[in-house]
Amino acid sequence: MRLVALPLVVCFPLIILWFTGGNVGDEATGGDGDLPVESYAAGRTARSSAWPRAVFIQPSFEEAQPEGGSQRVMDEEWVLETSRERKRLADSERWNKYSRDPLHEGDCAPMRPWQEYMFPSCNNVHELGMTTVHMAEVLDRKGKREQRFRKINSGGYNDVFDLHRDPPNEEHIVMKTLEFGTKYTDRNFDRVRRDVVIQERGSKSLYMVDLYGHCGFTQLSPLGVNGTLDAYIYAKNPPEVKLVQAREAAFGLAAAHDLDGDGISSITQGDLKADQYLLVDGHYKLGDFNRGRFLRNNTVTGETCTYTIGHNDAKYRSPEEYRYDGENAKIDVWALGSIFFSIVTGKTVWHGVEEDVAQALIAKNETPPLDEKWATSEDPAVALLVKVMYEMCFVPNIKARASAPEVARYLEVESDKILAQITSRAGSKEENEEFPEKRK
Repeated sequence: MRLVALPLVVCFPLIILWFTGGNVGDEATGGDGDLPVESYAAGRTARSSAWPRAVFIQPSFEEAQPEGGSQRVMDEEWVLETSRERKRLADSERWNKYSRDPLHEGDCAPMRPWQEYMFPSCNNVHELGMTTVHMAEVLDRKGKREQRFRKINSGGYNDVFDLHRDPPNEEHIVMKTLEFGTKYTDRNFDRVRRDVVIQERGSKSLYMVDLYGHCGFTQLSPLGVNGTLDAYIYAKNPPEVKLVQAREAAFGLAAAHDLDGDGISSITQGDLKADQYLLVDGHYKLGDFNRGRFLRNNTVTGETCTYTIGHNDAKYRSPEEYRYDGENAKIDVWALGSIFFSIVTGKTVWHGVEEDVAQALIAKNETPPLDEKWATSEDPAVALLVKVMYEMCFVPNIKARASAPEVARYLEVESDKILAQITSRAGSKEENEEFPEKRK
């Protein structure tokens, strides 16, 4: 099994990460209502023993062997020199715009050793070419002609391509690389590094998007042929579907916030919304971490160091983001509540309110207004999601706001009870329809 990436000519080290993680192009089975109900704990550990995190992709799992090694991207001498340079150029707009966010700054240091690493094995990418797939056409499973290599999207910092692999695999892979015309800067390079390192750490989870390759600014991942969560939540879904959607959104964020299994968040996703969840292999999986950050510890106080971002858009973010206060992992929990809001109501948060007005209200700790029909609903699924939204997610006090693993565990326990009741009622209905004499 071989993968292809665009050749890159850049002034940075080129890196690749190869992983197992299921068949790249598998379509999810069934519709949204057919999503299997998995547990958060099972999703975190189901693949960890049988699926090594970092391996070179071979034709079969049995042939896969660990490939390459780790490479620390910042040694002590580099860190010291960069710190000095940052102080000298503290007022330089060019430096602030093009340099990566520092991991070592003052009393703040990386929370995890892996935050400073990546896993180079780039020769394998450059040994492969695009000549066999460029513009060539094939028949898809429905007999429709399609190109083997095509551009499917552009946005943010990336151009996104669909790569249809050669027979006998016939798999689709997403290839993202730096958008044409975007500057090759150290800041953009580190943005991609953060994204792929987080995905690599989360590859053991069923609820995070797999990473199949990484080289410089290019990364390979599954194609979400069934769309994103955003494509499903605005329909008139039954209660059990709403619960599964909410559970898997929570499970994905909880997995990202618990990469080391100790319940301590070492990263932020930073841009959590429904279209960041791909429907792959029957599960909604969280990806796209290039706006996120690696969290750091204060070596003196032991507390988590916060950070700020220069511009926070939209209406689904937390109060501290719109006040431009210090941010930590709890920003993602507020954004998760905004996803729950859309799952429940079929509308976006602050629907009909201008963005600048909504941001000003949120900055003053206002929570999204909820129609009375939802706020007082007697439907157990709706009542549960409203409770989680306003009592765990939409909590202005950062310290009082729940963590993502806390939300996931609570939602799992309570939704299991509701789903069991729904299943029981459905079974009783089927039995009555088959044996109507029992109702007499």
